[in-house]
Amino acid sequence: MQAARTRVLIASVFAFALASVPASANGTQEKKEVNLGFFGVSTNIDARELGLPVYPGATVHRKAQDEDSSAKVWAGLGNFGFKVVAIELDSPDAPAKIAAWYRPMLNRFGAVLDCSYGAPKAPAMDEDFMNCKNDHPAAGGFLFKAGRKYDMHVVGVEREGAGTKIALVYVSLRGIGN
Repeated sequence: MQAARTRVLIASVFAFALASVPASANGTQEKKEVNLGFFGVSTNIDARELGLPVYPGATVHRKAQDEDSSAKVWAGLGNFGFKVVAIELDSPDAPAKIAAWYRPMLNRFGAVLDCSYGAPKAPAMDEDFMNCKNDHPAAGGFLFKAGRKYDMHVVGVEREGAGTKIALVYVSLRGIGN
């Protein structure tokens, strides 16, 4: 996605997650996890943790032979903490079809903010609500956010090669401005 903050967030989560957990000794694909109680990193993602279903027929995106495209990072200490769950998927379906499937599902988390390419500029929201600012996908792509900026769901959909890449992200912060 060309959405600057969303891409940086996803890239940071993946890089941190993959650098923080040991690689498989025999080179086979395996789920990785580090759990220190107050902090954890895992590539073992259950789609239910995202609060959104996996698009029918979609498969987990593979960046390289031995590299996952899903990660979960969490930390907590007293009343402060965060959890970020992210997964990238591939589908042969068109971006518009996938976006139309996900958009109504986001309604249960609150108002849906449409940061899609060419979408009308969203009205100014109160400071607790998310905004688009510089978060926009490439032409023909879709980016939706729902919830509040301290508890949000993000769905990004854009064409990649002959298929479509789907990014699902859930971010929850507690005790930080909320």
